[in-house]
This record gives sequence, structure tokens and C-alpha cells, in this order.
Amino acid sequence: MRAAAGGSGGAEKEPALLARREGEIKPAAARIAQGPWGTLQIDPAVVEPPSSFFSFDYNVDQGRRWIIDSADPGQARQLLSAAGLDEGAIGIVMQTAAPDPGGKGLVLAPPDDMLRAIKADVRAALYAALGKNPANALQARPFRFRGATVYEWFANSGLPAEIISKVEPLVYRRGNILCFSDLHLVLPEIASPLDRVRLLRVLNRASTYTLRLRISENEPIDAMLAYWDSNSRRSEIEPVLKSLQSQPGGGLLDVVYLLPDFARTRLYTYVNPTRGDPTVTRDCHWTTFNFFNELPDDRFGRGTDLTELTVNNYKQIQGPSEFGDVILFVNARKGLIHSCVYIADDIVFTKNGIGFGTPFIFERMGDVINNFRNEVGDFTVKYCRRRPKDD
Repeated sequence: MRAAAGGSGGAEKEPALLARREGEIKPAAARIAQGPWGTLQIDPAVVEPPSSFFSFDYNVDQGRRWIIDSADPGQARQLLSAAGLDEGAIGIVMQTAAPDPGGKGLVLAPPDDMLRAIKADVRAALYAALGKNPANALQARPFRFRGATVYEWFANSGLPAEIISKVEPLVYRRGNILCFSDLHLVLPEIASPLDRVRLLRVLNRASTYTLRLRISENEPIDAMLAYWDSNSRRSEIEPVLKSLQSQPGGGLLDVVYLLPDFARTRLYTYVNPTRGDPTVTRDCHWTTFNFFNELPDDRFGRGTDLTELTVNNYKQIQGPSEFGDVILFVNARKGLIHSCVYIADDIVFTKNGIGFGTPFIFERMGDVINNFRNEVGDFTVKYCRRRPKDD
């Protein structure tokens, strides 16, 4: 990570920043995966929410404080030291310590200059420790993007280079994920309301994939039909597969057309914060267990005990191999922490969070597992499949 820009270097840094940006943003190559699903072309893609989701006035006060579980200053110091903060920085932070009004620990208010000076590896360790307390929302659930550099995250955003240069030194890593938690250090310095909204859109971007089925001319399609025919949808998918099969040279079919209604209408979209029943939590479980539904069953978003559902309607399997198989992440202490739906190869349909900032996307199963291990620690991955209706 570069040091924060300062002094009179701004005019000189912008051309270098742009040159580096152009040199590092390269479209990733498509990947081909063959199996019972057919020949699948997998291309990287990026999605972001619309401007209408954001207000010009965004409350950043939450990022100005850290909540420490313990009321013991000695334990607070130990947490900061274990993360790698030097004694000088720890002393500055501890001078701001005050009892949590809720009586659950200490509140620290780190000065902005000190926060900007923290190195990326220390920031990663510190925010991982702070993020174990859900009250530290931006450390527990940072803005995240799967990518190699900040410039990949901000590619084609239209944001001025000076704004990107403010964000870059504050970005840290969790595994192969870029994270950003210090919105309060950047947003208030952006004069343009449109640029503030544009920044929020980019920070809420998500890496995903497009999936297209390659069908050659006169290629046998019976195996493909059997694979994608979950939920008795053969009459819907057979005509389009046969059409491409009979076309000279064959063709490509976007897998979105092979998804059931619920998933098809939501893929690559974000939950609109102004629509829908506010009592329904449209999270990963709501997404997973509605996958084959035409209309969503909102019981899955109202704290329904999913244990009984999975026991009665699903059978455990060794691993996913059929379209629509369910993948469960189970933590010994917290129980079921995530679920997603197997599509093909190593691709799943998932929503990796509760809020409107996390879209419905395709993602590699290994990346989803690694992301959650970085966020919550150890868990067991289990697999299940819907029982036939006459079972």
C-alpha cells in the first residue's frame, strides 16, 4: 500500500496513479468447465447497486469509535498491542477511552491522523480483532471486493484519481478479499454530492461471474437436459437448447435462462431498501431455501428454525453434484451461519450478507468458504439435497 498523499505532491501523483491503474486492470480470461451440465464458459464480471439506493447525506459517525468488550483498560491495551499498534499509537487511543453508555465495555475514539498512519497489515489484524464485536459494524462487515488491487476495485468508476488515492492507503486484506472500513476518513472530504454517491456505489461493488452454456451444432443434449431439469422444468428449457443445437455453428446460452423464477429475477441485483416487508430478512437462507420457488416464502426471512426444514425436506449428501444442491456452513457456537445453492462446476448462487449492499450473485464455492473463514473462523461445511416429493 502507498503512503497517504500529502504536501505538494498531488499534481505529480495523478498521472502516475492513472498509469498504474491502466496497467493493472486487465480483463481476466474466460474459464471453460465441462461436466454433466455441458460445456460452461465462466467469465468474471462486476456488479454495483444503482445511485437511487444512496442518499447524498451518509452518516459516518459509526466509524469514529471502537467498542471494546472489556471495561478493563489493560485488556483494551492488550488487544491493540496484539494487533501490532505501537506504544505511541496505543497511548493516543487510550487517552480517548470512556465507559460504554450501555455498560458493556469501553468506547475508544481514535484520532483521524493516527488511523491514516496505520499500516495495512496492522489494520487488517486490528480490524479483525475489533470485528469480533458486532457493535463495530464497519470492522465486522467491511466493504469488500475480491480483487488484486484497489484500481481493479475502482475500474471504470469515473471517480477522480484524488479520491481513489485517499481510499487506497486505508484498504486492507482478509485472505484474497480487499476490505475498507474507514469511510469517515474519506467521505466528508468529497465536496461533490455526486462523487459521494459514486464512491458508495463502487464500495458496494461485488465480483461475480457470468455463466454461458456452449452448445455445438447437433450436439446431443439429453445429459444437459437431465442436469438442468431440476424442479421439473424440462418443458421450459428443452426448446431453447434444441434451438441452439439446430443452429448452424451452435451458440451460447446464458445460464440465467436456466434458473428457476426466484433466482432468475434476482441474479446480479441488490435488495431495494425502500421495497418489501421490513420485517423480512432477505439474507442467504431466505435466498437459498426460496431458490426453486416462483414466489418467495417469507417464513425463511423471519427467523424460522431451519433445522426442522432441512431434516424433513432435505437429505444429507457427501458433496454437491446436482443443480440445486444446498451447501450449509455450520459453526459450533453460532449454528447455521451461511447457506448457498450449487449451480455447476464450483459455482454457487449466493447472497453473502443481510443488507442491501450485498447482491445475489454467482461465486466460486471455494471463495465463499474462504471469505466466511476469514470473517467468522472455523465452521463445518455440510451438503444436502431436496427430497423427492413422493419420498
